[in-house]
Amino acid sequence: MRRTLLALGVTALTCTAATAQWFGDDFNSNTLTGWTLDKGAWTATSMQAHSDTTSTWQYATRTDVAAAHCSAECTVYHSGNGLDFAGVALRVKDPAGGTLGQDLVMAKLQGSGGITQMWLYTFDASGNRTSGSVSTVSARVGRVRLTALASTIVAEWDSNMDGIWDQTLTSLSTFPITTGPVGLCGYSDGICDDFKAYNAAILPAANVTPTPGSAMIYDIGGPANARYQGAISLGNTGFPITPTMGVPLDADSLFILSLNNAFGPLLGALTPSGTGTMSIQIPNIPALTGLAYYAGFVAFDNSGLAAISNDSRTVIQ
Repeated sequence: MRRTLLALGVTALTCTAATAQWFGDDFNSNTLTGWTLDKGAWTATSMQAHSDTTSTWQYATRTDVAAAHCSAECTVYHSGNGLDFAGVALRVKDPAGGTLGQDLVMAKLQGSGGITQMWLYTFDASGNRTSGSVSTVSARVGRVRLTALASTIVAEWDSNMDGIWDQTLTSLSTFPITTGPVGLCGYSDGICDDFKAYNAAILPAANVTPTPGSAMIYDIGGPANARYQGAISLGNTGFPITPTMGVPLDADSLFILSLNNAFGPLLGALTPSGTGTMSIQIPNIPALTGLAYYAGFVAFDNSGLAAISNDSRTVIQ
C-alpha cells in the first residue's frame, strides 16, 4: 500500500495540477448530469449551479457519493438579489420533506446585500435542529467546507478567498451516525461553483497543540475496516491519480519523506465503525515554529482505492 502511494507521488512530480478530490463538479458543462434534484428547480447556467429563485430551502445531491465520514466544499456567490444562501450538505437522506431532513448536516453562506454569515445546522438525538453562526464583513464570494467525522461536525469558511479557512464552527451531534449522499443546499437563487467531495475525513484531534518535538494527532474516518495510508505536504493543490480523482496534497519533498516514515508510520486500519487516529511526530527543531503543512490520507480495500480524505492544515506553534 505504501509503495503504491509512493509511486503515485513520484509520478505526480511530473504532472500538472488537476482535480484533487473523490468527486468534483465545476459545472462548466452547464448541466447537472448525475445530480438528484431533491428539492427545488436547480439549474446550471454560466458554469455555476443555481437553486430556484423561490424562497424555500432546496437541495441537490449525489447519491453515488454517500458516506458517514466525509467532507464537501464549494464556492458560493451572492446573487445580489436580496437574502439568499448556498452551501453544502452531508449525510442527506430526506431533504425533500416539508421540514429539514433530520439526518443531514448543512453549512451555508448567507446574506442580503452580500455574504455576511456562515451557519452550521445539525440535529440532536431527538431530531431537534441545532444551529450556530459566525459573521464577518460582507463579500460577494466565499468558500465553505463541511466535514463530518463520527459525531464531530466542522464548518469552515474562507471569507477572503485566500485559500485558508479563517472562520470555523464546530458541533457535536447526538443524532445517530448515518450514511447519506453529499450535496448542495440553496435558497432564493443560491449560487454554487467548484464543488468537491471526499468520502473520507480528517480533523485535528481535540486539545492537541502541534509544537516542535510533540506528536500531532488527527482523527480520521472512512470506509469500515479499510486500510489507510497518510501523508503530509507543504501545499494542497493536489495531484491526479485518475482522470477525475486526486489527492489534495502536493507531491513535494515533505510528502515523499512522510511516505518513508520520517514522521512516524502513517498507516494502519480503520475500525468496524470506520474511525481511527493518525499521529505526526514533529521534529524537535524550534525553527519549525510557524510552519504550515497539510495532512491527509487515502483508504484501500481488497478491490483497491476506496476513499480519499480532505486535507487538514496545521500550523506548528
